[in-house]
Amino acid sequence: MKNILFVSMSAPPQKGAESIQVGRYLKYLKSAFNIELITTNTPNHSWVREDRSIATELITNNRLEIKVYRGKFLNKILHIFNRDSPEDRFVNNYENVIKELKQNPDIIYSRALPHSSTLLAKKLKDHFKVPWVIHLSDPWEDNTFINNKNNSSIEHECFNSAAIVTLTSDLAVQFYKKKYPELRNKFVLMPNVFDEETTQRPRFENNNDVLIITHTGNFYGSRNPAIILNVLSQLKQEKKLQNVKLYFAGEMDAFSKQLIETSNLPEIEVLGSINLDESIELQQKSDILLIINKKQETIADLTTLPSKLLDYCSTRKPILAITPKGSSTDSFISNYGVGHSFDNNQVIEIKNHIISLIDDFKNKKGFLSYEPPRKYGAIYNAEKLSNLINLVIENNS
Repeated sequence: MKNILFVSMSAPPQKGAESIQVGRYLKYLKSAFNIELITTNTPNHSWVREDRSIATELITNNRLEIKVYRGKFLNKILHIFNRDSPEDRFVNNYENVIKELKQNPDIIYSRALPHSSTLLAKKLKDHFKVPWVIHLSDPWEDNTFINNKNNSSIEHECFNSAAIVTLTSDLAVQFYKKKYPELRNKFVLMPNVFDEETTQRPRFENNNDVLIITHTGNFYGSRNPAIILNVLSQLKQEKKLQNVKLYFAGEMDAFSKQLIETSNLPEIEVLGSINLDESIELQQKSDILLIINKKQETIADLTTLPSKLLDYCSTRKPILAITPKGSSTDSFISNYGVGHSFDNNQVIEIKNHIISLIDDFKNKKGFLSYEPPRKYGAIYNAEKLSNLINLVIENNS
């Protein structure tokens, strides 16, 4: 079997969407390749603390952990004293990584946090002189959540050095083909995935008198619950929330916490951080699954396809998405008929849709059911990635 050096700052058993995706791909790749995983230690605090329900069989796999200490307050201190960030320390350990590797790679595959995983993989690629496949889950230079003003030349250099760049949505592929027309043949779709094993669980039907709407995932910055709180406050004033419960599960920053607290809506329950198994169980026991994306600031904002959308699909429950029109999320919901999508400014339309859901629930009308699209299954895409990796190795030999 060929040797893959798999580089990802996020990996099981760390919490987080990217770690879940890494686990799902590794789960099905490990039978086809000898995989050595380069990742980080799992802290017992912060948003990426341990979650043993994420691909537990991979935790003790052949792996090298780079110790990077992180946390909100530590990062603030490091910034004040102009010290290396956790991402910087991950990249700067490349010489130790080279010394401690157990096998020489035939190929390098990197994903998660381009300003860490991609940059470390670039150094390893330059050392071992083997082909490299980059995966980007989100935009890099064009990411409006982080300051990437100095990443333009680095992004182009890495894309130019890689054999293939895989991306999570068709819009992302189109975006980068337009941005780098001379590299257009390098960009390939390799989406976020759901685990087909989850879809084998029986669909839960709510026989209670309360309509359950659930949002699982983190809130931070401009990705916050303001719009749904606005809608629910209006419905509360109109006395239309008597039999509705909304759960928020996941981490959130101080701004989002304050928004929820000041909304004064007893129909909302904040569950805080829960593990993956608990999250899937909560989704399965809900009637409607809510996804909220940030408002569009740039074209790149439309390209991201959140991994939780695939988790939602695996439960076969209807999805209510608040996302920019024309985004990857909007297109996915429209193309596969898994729910309804509204733009971030369509307050009236969102409100009327929730009213219709409440009425259907009271009248015991069945909600939408569907089968998740095979195109986004972990087994299907791990096989695609396996074929792609073998092809790249073959072309390099």
